[in-house]
Amino acid sequence: MNPKISVIIPVYNSEEYLPRAINSILKSSMVNEIEIIVIDDCSLGNCKEIIQKYPNIKYIKHKTNLGLFHARYTGIINASGEFIAHLDPDDWIENDIYSKAYNTAINNNSDVVLFNVVQCNEDGKEWIENHNIMPTLLNKSGNEFLKKIYFFSSHQWIWHVCWNKLIKNE
Repeated sequence: MNPKISVIIPVYNSEEYLPRAINSILKSSMVNEIEIIVIDDCSLGNCKEIIQKYPNIKYIKHKTNLGLFHARYTGIINASGEFIAHLDPDDWIENDIYSKAYNTAINNNSDVVLFNVVQCNEDGKEWIENHNIMPTLLNKSGNEFLKKIYFFSSHQWIWHVCWNKLIKNE
């Protein structure tokens, strides 16, 4: 049986944060339905040793450094989940966001579910920016839809990142 969600974590010299990212996924109520894929993009750190401490994590190491885009792509082509999520090693999930996003996708027959993120600074101060302002998407599809999203207010940067979305694999 395929997992419901494949979570892709690209790693390049960010191992110090990786355990927190992985542990946050392992605390999820969906942990038994999540596939974790770590892509080591020729990091100089101890990525493999960290991954070996965890059972059931798919570890893929690039032979040469190919960059973030290729690391994410390697994860995508190796994902077997119904949906894909991206998580950077210096990020973490809370509040069962993957469970909520998955249920939203299934209940609404959605291909993509976007969710807010909590930002924090180096002092630990946290805040949520209001990204719930939706552009008018009614009766838009294909290129028209993509243009509307792409050019929707540069202040809405959250629309342009991949780590706050659950995306149907197909």
